[in-house]
Amino acid sequence: MLSAKRQLIYEGGADSMEQECVCAEEGLHGVSAACRRSSGWRWLQRTALLLVMALILLLFVVLVLLVIVGVERNKPPHHDEQARQLLVSTETDRNNHGATPRAMLTVAENQTSEQQIQWETEVGNAFYHGGFSYADGDLVVPRSGVYRVFLQVTFQIPKCENQILSCNVSSWSEAYPRYEEILKTDDFVKDNNSNMDCKKTLYTSALFRFSTNTKLKVETNQLKFVVNDENLVFFGAEFLPD
Repeated sequence: MLSAKRQLIYEGGADSMEQECVCAEEGLHGVSAACRRSSGWRWLQRTALLLVMALILLLFVVLVLLVIVGVERNKPPHHDEQARQLLVSTETDRNNHGATPRAMLTVAENQTSEQQIQWETEVGNAFYHGGFSYADGDLVVPRSGVYRVFLQVTFQIPKCENQILSCNVSSWSEAYPRYEEILKTDDFVKDNNSNMDCKKTLYTSALFRFSTNTKLKVETNQLKFVVNDENLVFFGAEFLPD
């Protein structure tokens, strides 16, 4: 009898202990699941926070770009024009002061004088830089020194009739304030009883020492016969360094 009670107590105690172990194990599993759920929630929170911060940063960058575009769009146009003019002025100064003075003028289409030839300065083969300037038919020397002056004039004579052709270069300086002939060339055309026009070209060149602001002009006695061709009629000067 006593042995049976002990056995019952033991079995009851064993069952109780087994139930406690099961409960404890279930408790551990519950805690682990709760921890996993808590960890997953925190990860989601951090991810959401990072996404929100990235979105805010992106919106800020977009806002800054919109502000910059708006400022550029509303910038007064004269600022761009001033910048362009400054660039052109800088380039002009560089050409005028950094380059060797050279000028090559070609015959102008419209002639307004009876003897003095007017010149083209920018169209076609014509140019001048290094400080040269041009006004009223005069080429103005930029600085003192030795220059090579050259001149070519082509005449077209109707029916090759008798004509005396002449052209010359004259200079004016502050030290000698009147025009003086410094270079001249001439020739003639003899009538050959032809009904065809004929052409005669005169060319000359020489070296001269000029002072600053010396003016050079070209005159001819037969301006009405001068052909309007930049390849046949031109005039210029070139500075020769020492």
